[in-house]
Order: sequence, then C-alpha cells, then structure tokens
Amino acid sequence: MAGTAGVIPKEIAGPASAALGIGSGIYDITQGGSGQDLAMGMASLANPAFGTVYAGSQLAGAAMDALTGNRGPFAQTPLPIVERGMNWSVAENASSQTSKMRGVQLAQSLQSAIERATDPVSLYGIAAMGGNPNWSSLPTGELQFTHRDTSTPEAYRQLYTAARTDPEALRRFISGVGIQTGEGGATTENYPLTDWYRRQLVSLLPAESPLRQDMAGLFAPIPTSYSAPLQQMAGINLASLPLGSQLGFGLSPEDLRGDLGGIYAQPMLSAFGRTPAEYQQLQQLHTKAKAAYTSPDLAQYVDRQTYPGYYAGVDQGPVPWPSQVPVQPPEPQPGTPEWYAKYVPL
Repeated sequence: MAGTAGVIPKEIAGPASAALGIGSGIYDITQGGSGQDLAMGMASLANPAFGTVYAGSQLAGAAMDALTGNRGPFAQTPLPIVERGMNWSVAENASSQTSKMRGVQLAQSLQSAIERATDPVSLYGIAAMGGNPNWSSLPTGELQFTHRDTSTPEAYRQLYTAARTDPEALRRFISGVGIQTGEGGATTENYPLTDWYRRQLVSLLPAESPLRQDMAGLFAPIPTSYSAPLQQMAGINLASLPLGSQLGFGLSPEDLRGDLGGIYAQPMLSAFGRTPAEYQQLQQLHTKAKAAYTSPDLAQYVDRQTYPGYYAGVDQGPVPWPSQVPVQPPEPQPGTPEWYAKYVPL
C-alpha cells in the first residue's frame, strides 16, 4: 500500500499545516512565463504541494500543459533542471525532471517539518496523509507514507487511528511506518526521513510512555544505501587528485549536489536513541564525506572526466587545480594606502 500526500482534512489541518510550513511557496505560478520557468516553478512548490487547496493538481496540470507543443516534455529541447545524458531522472524529458525535482524538494520540506515538530500531534497529522483514499493526492505521487503491515488505505487508517490511543498499536505503527520519495511512479524508501520520523515521534512522547521505556524494534539499522556513499566519499584521498589519481568509480555533478538529491549529500540522522559513540561516528563520517563532495578539487575532477585522454593519465584540463592556484590577496579599496601603493606608486 502506498498512500500519497494530499489535502489535509480539517481536523488536523492546523497542526499538520503548521508543521509543514504550508503556504510558503517560493514561486508564483500565476505570473506566467515560459514553459521552462513553469517547470521550475512546479519544482519549487515543495510546501504547497502537500496540498492546502485542491488547486495544487490544477497548477500541476497547467504546468504540464505549458510543456507541450513545440517545446513539449518529450521534445529534444533543453531540459529545465539537468542536462541530457546525466540519467538524473527516469526519462530525459521535462515532465520526468519536474517530478524528480518536486520529489527532492518535498523530501527536504518534510525533513525540516519533522525536525521542527514539538509535539506528536503534528507528526500524527503528517502520517495521516498515507491512509485516506478520499483525499486529493499529488498528480504524480512523489511522497508516500506506507506501512509494512498494511496492504490497503483502510488498513493503514485503522492502524493509524488505533495508534492514537493504544500503546501496542502505536508500537506497531512506528516500527513499520515508512516514507518513500522520488519521481512519481519510481519512489523508493527514504531511510533518513523514515528514521527521523520514527525517532522524533518517540522522542516527543511522554517520558512515562511504554515506548520510551522500551525502544527495542522501533528503529531500523542504518542500511548500506545510506552509509556506503558516505564511506566512499570519506575514503577519497583528495590530495592525490591533482596528480592524476583515479577514483575507481564514476561521478556526475548531480551526485555531489544536495539540492538535486545527490546520494553523497545525505542528511545527518537524528541523535535520539543512539549511543554517544554511535552518533559521534556518524558525525565524523559526515564531516569527512562533506569535505570531499564539497571540495573544489573533486568538482574539478568530475569536470575533467569529460576530457579525452584524462583516464589515460593525461592532464588536459583547461585551468589549474583549485588547490594549486595561489591565493590572491583581496583587491584594495580605492583611496586606501594599499590602493595607492598598488596603483599610484611613488
């Protein structure tokens, strides 16, 4: 069963809307613009796409209409987000890329909402979006709440409802709830979001709650899909890149960008329920990985992979490696002694 995000019912609209920051979209689609602008606008509708109004699906339809015709979503024209040949989205067309970007931004919006939550009611309201088949859903389903023990929306809703008052039902709900994000029709389990949701919900329960007293089985272990990319990044010897060293694995610019959902720019996990030693290891891994995927030298390496002969060890890049460029002093301000010394020497 996979419930999709949609219009939040009145009984939980307050807390859930506040938690998600609904209504703070950064693109006014009514202003018009080109089909490309409209596609980017849809990609930026992270918060309103959770659906405070039914107009969300209408806006999506308008965006898709604008992408048809001579510059249609399946035409061989410049794409709105990522260049062709990068295999960033399932298909190399504007509709596919727009859906992928919407999924990335929905995940980031939900991550922020979960972290900001201060009571379990708001988190219950968010999870309710997975269980009601009558709610208007996102046009292409980039965010879904699921549960391993339910196969229908009704079963999900029954479990979710029971979890509000029954500690055992709540234990079952938390231990099996999952969040999937991604391009519509191709969503996958989002471990950081799922883990954050479970841990944050438990952390906001009263201290005397049976789940706070016994957290066994509530949280899943860290999967290799999360840790392996970070370990791969952390293991890069950045100093060897300017010498022509090979990484042994492929990279694209999109892999390294968190705003495009790059697998190496993974969000930090919650500290709740983890031992200090475990959390410290996570922090150290993230620090080393971030130093690599944000390194100008690694970005330069990725760019140079496109130059013929580079894999043969021939350095054919157009500019020096960033780490080898001498640091230039800042330009002096006009009228200062430093400016006169540089430009009006005696």
